[in-house]
Amino acid sequence: MASMECFKIREGQLVAHRCLCGKLVLARVVSIFAEDTCCELICEVDDNECTCKQQRRSWVKLDDLAKLQHHVPLQEFLMRPDVPLPQHLELGITVQAFREVLRYWPPDAVDLVNRVNQVHNPEYPHNECLNGYVNQFFCTQEEQIDKLSMCERLEKQGSPHVGKANVFVSWALSASLNDLAEALENFLKDSERPMDATFFWICDLTIHHTDVMSDLRWLERSIKQIGCTVLFLEPWNAPVPLRRAYCVKEIYSTQKHGAQFAFALTQAQKCSFQKALVEQFDSISTSLARVDLRKADCRKEEDKEQILNELESVGAIECNQKVIPTLANALVEEGKAALDLIPCDERTTSALFGRVGFLLVHLGQLDAARAMLQDSYDSTCKLRGKCHPDSIASMVVLGELLLQKGDLHEAEPLLRDMLALSREVNGKRHPHTLTAMGLFGQLRRQKGELHEAEPLLRDRLDLSREVNGERHPDTLVAMDDLGQVLLQKGDLHDAELLLRDMLELSREVRGERHPNTLVSMGDLGQVLLQKGDLHEAEPLLRDTVELSREVCGVRHPNTLGAVGDLCQLLRWKGDIHEAELLLRGMLELSREVNGERHPNTLAAMGELGQLLCEKGELHLAEPLLRDTLELSRKVRGERHPNTLGAMGVLSVLLCEKGDLSQAEPLLRQRLKLSREVRGERHPNTLAAMGDLGQVLLQKGDLHEAEPMLRELLDLSHEVCGEQHPITLDCKENLGKVLCKKRELDKANRLPREAQACGH
Repeated sequence: MASMECFKIREGQLVAHRCLCGKLVLARVVSIFAEDTCCELICEVDDNECTCKQQRRSWVKLDDLAKLQHHVPLQEFLMRPDVPLPQHLELGITVQAFREVLRYWPPDAVDLVNRVNQVHNPEYPHNECLNGYVNQFFCTQEEQIDKLSMCERLEKQGSPHVGKANVFVSWALSASLNDLAEALENFLKDSERPMDATFFWICDLTIHHTDVMSDLRWLERSIKQIGCTVLFLEPWNAPVPLRRAYCVKEIYSTQKHGAQFAFALTQAQKCSFQKALVEQFDSISTSLARVDLRKADCRKEEDKEQILNELESVGAIECNQKVIPTLANALVEEGKAALDLIPCDERTTSALFGRVGFLLVHLGQLDAARAMLQDSYDSTCKLRGKCHPDSIASMVVLGELLLQKGDLHEAEPLLRDMLALSREVNGKRHPHTLTAMGLFGQLRRQKGELHEAEPLLRDRLDLSREVNGERHPDTLVAMDDLGQVLLQKGDLHDAELLLRDMLELSREVRGERHPNTLVSMGDLGQVLLQKGDLHEAEPLLRDTVELSREVCGVRHPNTLGAVGDLCQLLRWKGDIHEAELLLRGMLELSREVNGERHPNTLAAMGELGQLLCEKGELHLAEPLLRDTLELSRKVRGERHPNTLGAMGVLSVLLCEKGDLSQAEPLLRQRLKLSREVRGERHPNTLAAMGDLGQVLLQKGDLHEAEPMLRELLDLSHEVCGEQHPITLDCKENLGKVLCKKRELDKANRLPREAQACGH
């Protein structure tokens, strides 16, 4: 006999139950009795569910799964296709009829409801306009007379404006209903749906207000059956519905069942969104980053608790991961709809066209963005000339895309021209010039040209502070870019100070969940990791991964980079199993999203190869590491820091195999290049010294190994600290060298002593 856990039924749960009168009703499980051979459920039927005079409790003996056919969890039962949706919940209303309903209520409707609430519901907020709460008041009064919802009443009157709902409307009850009607009219126009054949499922007009909770149980089923949800986004950059628990549930259910999803905006909000795309782009990322289902609220606390518990059973993070990309994609579609209104011959040269492409870049949809941004750049240059400010703006966006895709060879001439042109046309203090300086500095950094990148990024940061101020988003980006260069140079002290300041400012200005704040968290985590401060680095890197998955999505380049940083920490800690699982998933996704030659893909290949090497699976690690080194040489060049890292990892594997003859020249080349590129005191240069010193030790070349390890120990103490893995490994290897030297000295003395005794 299977236990009750197999059927997901527990005490206090609502289940579908056959009453003693034969009617199928909803009942609450009072108690469960389980023995070796059977289980019993005792269910209590509420008076509202069944009016028969039979006893209120009944029991069912369960000895196999078949007996459970009418005792299943409520939501599972309501979603079954053989269970019909109540007829009144299948009805929707046209937007024309919706307008008529609003005109039907008395002119002083808002004041009347507010006066009633002051007496009977003083805890309710004051209504500023004809909204859902006001509408509910009058709908309830009408229903108490004829027991009909508004849609049922209109259908009974023979209205052609009521029919089977084909669009579900998600909205906050505090919203203006006149604004909602305008937004739905815009939705019909944008989607080219017929006005007289589109029937909107609007909760106020569809459900029974005298039995609200019974109808709301069918919410998910209604969304699935209708197959199209439109969210009234008001205002678009701080949408109230995303803070309402019922709306959150509706959006999640829409995504869960694969229903279509779109926004409905008033004309004023459409204009505001289009203006933000062009003039205040960061506000879009900020608005999406604020979305967090765990912060949703509800007028009735018990409703909020029930909904959030339901979503928590799936996982709040998983819910956010589904909802935020759904909203982001809908914003892209809203931007594309605005583009459709621009004449074809003007579209690709419009500022809006480039900004929709830029939005795609920030959402990680790089391939879709590439075509748009290239078209925008080519068309603008052809129409206005390469030196026109609009052409330079198009170059800026295209250059950022190429950097994100890792196309450094294609990006370099574009970014070089862009910086020179912007300085000439706009001047050195213009925002486009500052952005161009930042992008060209990033290019230099990604190519490993750190000495060229640093002064450029310092100048950019100083200018941004002068022009924009310390707290401006562009200044924060400039601080992060410089911090990354300092990190790669091994200047960990200055990098940490800068990134801590920047992260604190970013949290204040943008918020904890903004994509750029998450990048800053990851960069600071990397600094702490390189310092050997794993205790502080780990929670920071874990939070970065978790929030980036939630806000940006699992396939976004920033998320993949954050996972790579966490894997490096786990590997250093010895958490090989967790690191391997994460790395394999990251490598598969990065190959799919970015391609084989992208920096994130190469980083994942290298990390996984190193991990397999540490596990002793050398036969699996070697081909992966050789491919990584070969690709890195082709894509980045011989002197790039990541190419040097790939050399080091492969040389360690060769040492593990005992192939010291191949490992030694590779290590010598890596150390020579690292000293030239990074400098003598960089942590990676120190690591290269340690690896070469270990090979010399294994070869027995103690005369070269000892001074190298002594020099390394002094530098590592100073740069990395006493407890850093490089310092600890160096101490161990130097100890082995000294032990071997003592043994050799002793061995050399023995023949001389024996010879002396013989004399």
